[in-house]
Amino acid sequence: MRGLAALLLCAAAAAAAAGAPVQHDGLCDASAAVALDARHFIVADDEHNRLTVYRRGEARRVGEVALDRFLKADKEADLEGAARLGGRIYWIASHARNSAGQLRPDRQRFFATEVSDKTVAPVGQPYTTLLADLVAAPALAPLKLTQAASRAAEAEGGFNIEGLAAGPDGESLLIGLRNPI
Repeated sequence: MRGLAALLLCAAAAAAAAGAPVQHDGLCDASAAVALDARHFIVADDEHNRLTVYRRGEARRVGEVALDRFLKADKEADLEGAARLGGRIYWIASHARNSAGQLRPDRQRFFATEVSDKTVAPVGQPYTTLLADLVAAPALAPLKLTQAASRAAEAEGGFNIEGLAAGPDGESLLIGLRNPI
């Protein structure tokens, strides 16, 4: 916990040193962001199935990647995390039930976008069985994922993915869980 507090203080100090904050148009609930280059970054908003590109220091978006058709999602996918490995950015949804405990298949998405000189585009197909594969993995049995996956995301012991990061080897991904812990 102390490490997290130190990290937040460093981030706040860096933001204060950079000047006035910029509020970016078109975002409701930004949940993940990745640098595209030294001047641009791409953001997921967990209320919409789209990725938005911004230029540093500017409020207006400069690009957008619509995801509804690619994700084959009727409702929000609830994107929660992103990590870049080389020329690809991996995106992950919460894989959680809603607050009432109802199954939300549209939230079971894990996919990649390819970054090229001037474009970002989805590649391959969304992986929709990650949760089932995690539940079935013997090494994860101590986490009791079968029970967790049957509960609301906010319920004690419920299942909810909240983050994604590149591993220290630069070739693997680490999934951050809010629940179960």
